[in-house]
Amino acid sequence: MQIVDRLTDKDPILSFSVRLCQNKEKVDFLEPVCSDQELVFFDGIEWLSSLPLLLGREVIFVENNLEKIKGVLDDPLFLAFLEHDKAHIITTVRFPVFVGGKTFEVFTNNSSPLFRDFVEQVIRFEALFREGMDLGISHFRNVLLSLKSFSSFYEISSLKGNFKAPWLVVGGAPLTDEEVLFIQKSHKTHWLIGAGAGTKNLLEKGIRPDFATLVDPFPQPEKYVEHAIPTFFQLRAQTEYLKMCKGGLIWAGQNDLYPLECDLAQKAGLSDILFDGGYDTANFCAVLAQKMGATRIEFKGVSKGRNTLNDLYSRLYLKRLELKKQTGKKGKETIDKQFSMTKTELNHKRLFSYLNDILEAKDPVDLIRLGVEEGYLRPLRIYLGKESISLEPLLELLKKALEGITA
Repeated sequence: MQIVDRLTDKDPILSFSVRLCQNKEKVDFLEPVCSDQELVFFDGIEWLSSLPLLLGREVIFVENNLEKIKGVLDDPLFLAFLEHDKAHIITTVRFPVFVGGKTFEVFTNNSSPLFRDFVEQVIRFEALFREGMDLGISHFRNVLLSLKSFSSFYEISSLKGNFKAPWLVVGGAPLTDEEVLFIQKSHKTHWLIGAGAGTKNLLEKGIRPDFATLVDPFPQPEKYVEHAIPTFFQLRAQTEYLKMCKGGLIWAGQNDLYPLECDLAQKAGLSDILFDGGYDTANFCAVLAQKMGATRIEFKGVSKGRNTLNDLYSRLYLKRLELKKQTGKKGKETIDKQFSMTKTELNHKRLFSYLNDILEAKDPVDLIRLGVEEGYLRPLRIYLGKESISLEPLLELLKKALEGITA
């Protein structure tokens, strides 16, 4: 049987694409590497040399250059690929296997755009999988408690000011003397924003940022402190720590993790604002600065990396944002930092009525009508790879949210 025929048996779509490709490209294979992780991702088929060392592993090669694939069809390493039932070559962002809950590792020399996009989706899916392990209860606990505890929020869309200026994001890593000096000099020329624990770092150095951020569902107590700085947040952030922010809470929308969160927010009177802030708080600040119209984004106190896949992608993400803004103003002019924002009063009565409606749902049709099916159950089925998801934990949480409340 010819190689292409065997490829058809393994991956008919890839085989068809390779047949249509007219040219071949020579491929220089890289030194083989080994991994003991359940999933191994490679950036390009140059890494095929590693396949004989990865028997029993799920292996994915991300390669969108069909000429390179056609160029290795006659190589013994490609035959090894055909015989490895857990090896896959993908040319688009798609998951050939279920990735949730598996340990994984990536190998790349100079990450290609497709590889970055694929790794982004893997990280996102892994985060969703871990989020769903407790059926999203810790997430919705914070959402409901915050909507119940506060009478009003400011919305990001209500901010008015001269935000089209340089922004400086300060992360939670220890600040060097050189960085502190740079931040002090930049205070009048940049909007200064503390990324999570970065706010405490700045305050300890006697520097008050213009804005703080809080999006962490499980903050480390030693990294946060009560302050009176306007704080951007999302509802997944732990409520008890939001109460420590006395300078005005600025709601920065939801990241569409669970559409049900959007429904809850809108029932409470908040706007329909979708804001996906990347992979950690530093990313959140960078995307926030971009949304506000930053002419330049710079970073201090951001770690070089913690040797995790999430951190690797986070740094790549920040670098792309930073490079995208390098042509902007360098921040040599003093900027006007006066700004205003408008409060949105929360409608608790409408929110509690909606929670009651969910608790009183009689059948699946009611759950679909109320958005629970598409907004809560469906995401969990995808994230966890399960057909059946119990509603009881969520319903118990809703009952607790209504304790002592007459809707």
